[in-house]
Amino acid sequence: MQERKAEISDLSGIMEVIEDARQYLKEQGIDQWQDGFPTQEVIVEDIVMHESYVFVEDEEIVGYMAVNLDTEASYETIYDGAWKLEGSDYATIHRNAVKSTYRGQGISLRMFFLAEQLCRKNNKQSIRIDTHRDNQLMQHLATKYGYEYCGVIQLANGAGERIVYEKVLFN
Repeated sequence: MQERKAEISDLSGIMEVIEDARQYLKEQGIDQWQDGFPTQEVIVEDIVMHESYVFVEDEEIVGYMAVNLDTEASYETIYDGAWKLEGSDYATIHRNAVKSTYRGQGISLRMFFLAEQLCRKNNKQSIRIDTHRDNQLMQHLATKYGYEYCGVIQLANGAGERIVYEKVLFN
């Protein structure tokens, strides 16, 4: 398996992974991503901003993840909890998805590991992730890989609330 920064030429493969994940969420009765987000334009922006990564097996894109190294407006206010490192220099994992035919093969672990490597390389103190309240799989993965539940945020784009997790890398 190869992991690398995404390129515009990867767009159709990335969107296949996103659509596959959207269908999986729908089958699980999870409302996340059912409004068309993330759109192709969002993925293009991830690529242009050099924040996106693909996971490739036999020349097929089987996983996708974006890692934002900047602070985010949605994360400024947290409800029903607190960040582990309030006001810290953090990064955020977004839009991680694995093709259904490759689930259970450790790709999520590779995604979380890559995100942490990027954070350490860029001297980020912690890494955060948010997910839909009904997305039990992502909640399980976050806690499995050492992220701690912190509370609830409201997405700045008006797309509702998300529960948030944080993993302290160094403080």
